[in-house]
Amino acid sequence: SISQKFATTTISTFSSQFVQNISKTVPPPGSVGNCNVTAENQPPLTKRAKRKKGEENRRKISSPLAMFCGAAAKLNSLAGVLRLRSGPVDNINKFSEWKSARSSNSGSNATGGGGGKRKKGIFQHQQRSSANCCHQLRWFDQYLPLQQKQRQLGQRVIVSHGEQVCSISTHSTMTTGNDGAGPSGTGTPPKHTNRLINEKSPYLLQHAHNPVDWYPWGEEAIARARAENKLIFLSVGYSTCHWCHVMEKESFESEEVAEIMNENFVNVKVDREERPDIDKLYMTFILLINGSGGWPMSVWLTPDLAPITGGTYFPPKDRWGMPGFTTILLKLKIKWATDGEDLKETGRSIIQAIQKNVEEKHKEEPELPLTVEEKFRQAIMIYRRNFDPVWGGSMGAPKFPEVSKLNLIFHLHLLDPASKLLGVVLNTLDKMAAGGIHDHVFGGFARYSVDKKWHVPHFEKMLYDQGQLLMAYANGYKATRKPLYLEVADSIFKYICKDLRHPAGGFYSGEDADSLPAWDSKDKIEGAFYAWTFSEIKDLFNANLEKFGDLGKLNPVEVFTEHYDVQPTGNVEPSSDPHGHLLEKNILIVYGSLRETALKLDTNEEVVTKILKVGNELLHEVRDKRPRPHLDTKIICAWNGLILSGLAELSRVKDAPNRAEYLEVAAKLVAFIRENLFDAKAGKLLRSCYGDDSNKAKSLEV
Repeated sequence: SISQKFATTTISTFSSQFVQNISKTVPPPGSVGNCNVTAENQPPLTKRAKRKKGEENRRKISSPLAMFCGAAAKLNSLAGVLRLRSGPVDNINKFSEWKSARSSNSGSNATGGGGGKRKKGIFQHQQRSSANCCHQLRWFDQYLPLQQKQRQLGQRVIVSHGEQVCSISTHSTMTTGNDGAGPSGTGTPPKHTNRLINEKSPYLLQHAHNPVDWYPWGEEAIARARAENKLIFLSVGYSTCHWCHVMEKESFESEEVAEIMNENFVNVKVDREERPDIDKLYMTFILLINGSGGWPMSVWLTPDLAPITGGTYFPPKDRWGMPGFTTILLKLKIKWATDGEDLKETGRSIIQAIQKNVEEKHKEEPELPLTVEEKFRQAIMIYRRNFDPVWGGSMGAPKFPEVSKLNLIFHLHLLDPASKLLGVVLNTLDKMAAGGIHDHVFGGFARYSVDKKWHVPHFEKMLYDQGQLLMAYANGYKATRKPLYLEVADSIFKYICKDLRHPAGGFYSGEDADSLPAWDSKDKIEGAFYAWTFSEIKDLFNANLEKFGDLGKLNPVEVFTEHYDVQPTGNVEPSSDPHGHLLEKNILIVYGSLRETALKLDTNEEVVTKILKVGNELLHEVRDKRPRPHLDTKIICAWNGLILSGLAELSRVKDAPNRAEYLEVAAKLVAFIRENLFDAKAGKLLRSCYGDDSNKAKSLEV
């Protein structure tokens, strides 16, 4: 399993970086190719199985990590005091609490990047200098200064660079400032404003008006923790993360919770997409102690930055069989006051144990490496064992596209056609294209499905998924010439160009899962932008019958609802809708072919195709008038590279109807990266740049 692999291999390989970083720096964000934590998703575990798995993981590494077991025992003791167990998250591995959490919890109210309008500003290309580009991440005293010379709070070193304005930093910025509007964008002055108001990250700006006294990651926060001898509460997430929004609304917007946090902790917010190095560092710790992890990530650190305990999402009060966030804060406050030195020793023991593990690994005789052929055979065996023969993908739920696996299987098939692996990936492509994870109205894919049928998605759309799926469906078409695959790839292309593209050619990071159900709604809910009632579709189609043409006695409502399984009472299972947000709503899903729909309604496939096309166009027009989900306008170089790879693969399909357009968009993207995300002097790619923080892309002022 991935958990076992992590315990035996990841800890040794990645923890070696920990030790090296005592004297060296973690590679700066601009050099990181993929922000995603690489642990795979496994079928959901029961609470008992999850605890057992955690014990197995710890036993697995007991020999080379005897010291770690001692530290783990201390952590378990602390966890016993706290009854520390985190809840549902935007996850790496699946949590059993994710299902148990389906009984309550209201929707989130993300503030959409701090709200308000953004001041117009000239395009800022923020480059690194060779002396100041490294972000030092070191344990204990060697860890700091962090960004000491390049990122003072509220200050940026501005230098001229041709006709552009440059700032020594790790990313480039397209807009500047915030006009001080309230978090909801209504113009009402906010009650609270913290240090995050000076940041560029949409995620950090979402928390700029929390009553919590947030710090960005940097020397100021850590210096205060050391001066006042306080624990650091580190919260890591990203702007389109649903459970990050939930925890913000429940805990970080609470005056009561904020008072406890501000009095007893130094509170630090990190955008994992802006600082994947910090995220990966502490996510390793979370995976080690819990066996799984995700976002929001909640970690408590000593003033020396050593982690002592943590988890993911916590409810504000005790529920779902887990302690509330307030409970944890108060117990940690007492524990730190009474046994602070013991906690510091626990943190030091963890680091020493990791060092010990690396030393033991270096002493061991290296295993004989597998040949390429043996690795392929091993991969084939693993894929076959975990494959869902009915719905495609991996067994269980939640179900992720895991596109890297699909693309690898294509290569395995080409190398060994006798392996019969092609059917595995084609079944997955078919089921994903038919499922609700695929936006039938206007293209693009959600991040994952909460059920095994790909029906009800976790509605956020991430750029990296779109890029990889472009490649997967292009490969599928080249292998089979099946028109569906080319249609799906083209719809992804149209979606990213319309909704995720900056006018200069780069692509934004993604769209949130949550949005307002109506313009006068107070709270955002998950899926509001994408779900439909039966009556909405019926009334819309009946008001636009002329657009369907002459269908005789055939009713377009009947055809559309039959093909997409739209029901008067809704088609979402209660188990997939824990908060009741999708009650009597429908998520479009296809269970049968065009031919089956045509036969059932005594018509032909051409008529069905036309009705579906016109129907989706009508729904798209209506949906575009709804409040949109928050758009994360961060433009990440690596994720844009995935789009570039997908476009390159798609443009190799010679009979693709929009091939010239694919090439044109790809060429403009290359120019964008070269202009805005490449430090020509240093010969390095920058990690990211920021576009306008509103839901509409605005032209650059160069």
